[in-house]
Amino acid sequence: MSIPSNIVPFVKPQRRDGADDVQGPIEEARGGREGRRAKPASRVWIIVLLILLFGGFALIFGGEWGPSTGAAGLAMQACQGVGLITFGISLAMTARLLHLQHRTKTTGTPAAPNERTRDALRREYVQELVMLAPAVAAYAGCALLYLTGVSFLEDETALNLIIMLAFAGGAVALAALVHRRRKRRGVSYKHLGNAGLIAFCLSFAVGGALIGWDIAWRAAVDAASGPATVRCFYRDYDIDRPTGRYAGLHPTQLQLAFTNVSGDGTMPNPVVYIAAGDVDAVLDQVFRENAFAIDLTYYPNSNVFVSAEAA
Repeated sequence: MSIPSNIVPFVKPQRRDGADDVQGPIEEARGGREGRRAKPASRVWIIVLLILLFGGFALIFGGEWGPSTGAAGLAMQACQGVGLITFGISLAMTARLLHLQHRTKTTGTPAAPNERTRDALRREYVQELVMLAPAVAAYAGCALLYLTGVSFLEDETALNLIIMLAFAGGAVALAALVHRRRKRRGVSYKHLGNAGLIAFCLSFAVGGALIGWDIAWRAAVDAASGPATVRCFYRDYDIDRPTGRYAGLHPTQLQLAFTNVSGDGTMPNPVVYIAAGDVDAVLDQVFRENAFAIDLTYYPNSNVFVSAEAA
């Protein structure tokens, strides 16, 4: 008896207990759990990063625009140092976040990849480096061509101008050729671009932290040892007046230089920095009674003015 064509026979599914068959679902479930666990951690990471970033900016600008003399001025210097350190930490955290995001985008999970995935990533890095090397050489050649052309403008003649334009045109043509070749081959530098951004963040993080540590350490030493008094006379001044688009980020600052006449060879010639808002009060003390010599009290490591009296 034949089975009608509209009836599908029931076939009992076969159970497969092989390790390869169950490894995929297990890894998927494990990756899902890791992803769900990583999301709250990444949110906390971002919140802490933003607190450190904006807190660092607040401390830096508060130190820039706060009082510049006495104990308050020393405290503002300490705030600047701590702000730079905090800013550096936030940039280091940004670099770590960029690394995790790139790993998640590349491998599908923020967890460390297995050996096979690491080998594949290494090969991709090497391929991008191999493709980047001739591009760097070509763009360096473009810059060299352009600078060679500009050198002909030392003597302003029509021939030199034509030569300069020819070199500049060659540089532009070479750059366009390199760009077209890169687009045609589909070169994206997805790994090296992220690595460059991480290196940029880390370099600024280290630089900011080192500068901030130096400023904060000097302020801490002055706070522990107290101000020093030196007999000296006024020698010179300099005005640091920022201009352009960054004028609102840094206040005008007056630098006063003195010559040490106390006979103490261990003390350097004093230099103090005064913000624009404190200049009048400081100058009244320094030039009071037109005294030739004054007893200057200041913090020697931070160059913060405290007081001045006629000797």
